[in-house]
Amino acid sequence: MTSETSLDMSGKSVRYEEIFQGGLRIDEKFSNVWLTNLPNLHRECVLKTVASVLGEKVQVGGKVFKVGEETFRDTAHLVAPTRFPEDFPLEDGAGKISRVFLRREFIKRWNKHIESLDAEGCSLPRRQIIVSAAGGLGKSVDLYMAAVFSRHCRIPVQYIANTLEWLRKVNDNSQVFSRYLKMLLFMNADILEEMPCFMTTDYDSLNGAPLKDVIYFAMKERDISLVSEIRRFMIQLAPRNMFIIDEHNAFWCNFGRNINRWPDFFRFYAIMEVMDTPYCGVLLAGSRHYRLEDNLPSGYGDIKQYLEPLSFKEFDLWQDLPDYPSILRQHSDEVVEVTGLVPRMIAKMVTFANDLPDPSWFEDMKTQFTADVCSEMIEKHWGYIKRLGSEREKSAFDSMLYKLFMDRTKPNITIADEAYISRGLLVVVDAVYLRFYNSAACGMLLSSFLNRYASKSYLSELVERYRSGQSTKGQTLKELFFLWFISRTEQVTIRSNSKPRRKLSLSCHSWFRLVGDELDPPMKKFTHSCWILLAERHPRFDYIFVDIVDSQWHIYFFQISVDSFYNHNRDYAAIENSLLPLSGKEDEWKSLEFASLSTSKTKSEQNSTKLSRGLQRRSKKKSRDNLKQREVKGDCQLLNILCLILNQEFTIMLEEDDSGRVVDFRLLDSKGVDWRDCISIVYVTPLSFKEAKGSLSVPNYVEFLCREGFPENFRVLLEK
Repeated sequence: MTSETSLDMSGKSVRYEEIFQGGLRIDEKFSNVWLTNLPNLHRECVLKTVASVLGEKVQVGGKVFKVGEETFRDTAHLVAPTRFPEDFPLEDGAGKISRVFLRREFIKRWNKHIESLDAEGCSLPRRQIIVSAAGGLGKSVDLYMAAVFSRHCRIPVQYIANTLEWLRKVNDNSQVFSRYLKMLLFMNADILEEMPCFMTTDYDSLNGAPLKDVIYFAMKERDISLVSEIRRFMIQLAPRNMFIIDEHNAFWCNFGRNINRWPDFFRFYAIMEVMDTPYCGVLLAGSRHYRLEDNLPSGYGDIKQYLEPLSFKEFDLWQDLPDYPSILRQHSDEVVEVTGLVPRMIAKMVTFANDLPDPSWFEDMKTQFTADVCSEMIEKHWGYIKRLGSEREKSAFDSMLYKLFMDRTKPNITIADEAYISRGLLVVVDAVYLRFYNSAACGMLLSSFLNRYASKSYLSELVERYRSGQSTKGQTLKELFFLWFISRTEQVTIRSNSKPRRKLSLSCHSWFRLVGDELDPPMKKFTHSCWILLAERHPRFDYIFVDIVDSQWHIYFFQISVDSFYNHNRDYAAIENSLLPLSGKEDEWKSLEFASLSTSKTKSEQNSTKLSRGLQRRSKKKSRDNLKQREVKGDCQLLNILCLILNQEFTIMLEEDDSGRVVDFRLLDSKGVDWRDCISIVYVTPLSFKEAKGSLSVPNYVEFLCREGFPENFRVLLEK
């Protein structure tokens, strides 16, 4: 059954055994289901005895061992991920995991991994995967499911879920290796009888013995070399086997950065080439544990696969759960902002909500939640900054901040200091660009950014650059405008021909980036004022400012230039094109004609146009009946942005004069309510109002922030 023909089962509960329908692959129809009946490996270890796996007596290598009443209790923590209680909700009394969310991306990774193990030929695909993500996105959950699925599918598996726990007493070799060998027995208990007999060139007396007996022999004899031979034997088992390590930076914490100085047995876990066998599928957890990824050999960078936060569709399925707190459903938009759609953050917020004595205390809970879950990030963030010693380190850090908050292209992973992925402040998406972990993480980095780039020294540098650099004057003004007003409470005055003047403060310490058609950090609906940096594919506007005061909305689209309005808005870059469809030859041709209207006419035609515009403005006060209206069909840049910000569907109606030129527009919601008064398209320039407009009339939808509208201290900077 293929994913193309299967029925979508999103949100349903399914026993995990049912997703394997006659094979090892998982049908994509099981994407976004809730898996039930998953075993609690930790609990099984506590209850299971070694004798139940090996029998009461083991005879191997000329020796006989009595197994006794020994259990797997000391292995329990080895097969339970570090944050097991947080990431795996348990059923009351049943000892099973109540549910785990199965994401489509996991299914794709699993199927591709199985296919790679079954591939034949000369050029074989990589059989290693490093599951990479910041904390809480599900690395350990993915690896746990892979281990459970391997066991269910009778694939030999080595699984270390808590490497730090395994190495806690690394100086006690007998305990470390005994736990490892017990893990092999426990995870493969159901298939030990089916496994090939042990064969090696170094232990003749053990050749041909059952593997389970050799494992127990190594436990009792405490033979480290034999443990290494057993591991080598395991990863060469045909037709496939799994090697799953949830590393959590434990090896580097215990043994240091110089891999050559590690004990021989553990050096294996840092060298990807030694795991590269025709049959062994390797799954490791990385990213937050950046030393593992930094030590990848050349050519292995493509094995990293990144986990992303939940999509809005996936998050809706979490909210549909019957035990999801109703108070969180009511405040869904704020939950998205605070958690960043990170699964562990959502689970924490559910816990907080369940402990809430009064649902009306949501704001108090949100404050407590943010302080609780972000305290470690804040501490490590500022600690890291203080430890920046060399000028090179400080420069690299400043460069990262600048690109995150000022670069309109997707910030590439290479600009991010490893510490900021490891601290959980940034998330790598598709190995291409970075996004913020949540709004709190964005706030921490924004604070550091403003400390550096909104400082007096940097603003003075920008002013000097503005005064001296003619070719870069416009770009410098854009930067100066944003950095000056985001951190100051000074008011600006916006004016136009058709509306009364309004004063506005642009000071705001909340910031979002528009990447594709999504906001970063993720946001469904704004509840507070903020700045938005547009992606490079939105050439007509430089910034958006969402102003929310007492639940009253106003959205300002800023276009910033040192030129007059019509000199800047030429050809296809004109603001007018943001109101027109992005596709369609006829509309595109019209938009080009409209945009060049003011520059293509003769002087007499322009004088005629000025006269007609003047008559139009006077007649408009009496009636709008002389304007033609038409609905915009297809994609419209301004409409797409507004629908995203306001989180609802709208229609744009253009108002055109007799010549077909767009004079104004209406923004209608599904009930026909006009939101036009909530939208301002503002042209920002250091020119005077008269100079900015020029000799031609300007459409009613354009407002101006000119020299007269700047506060005195900013105006003086631009005029000197």
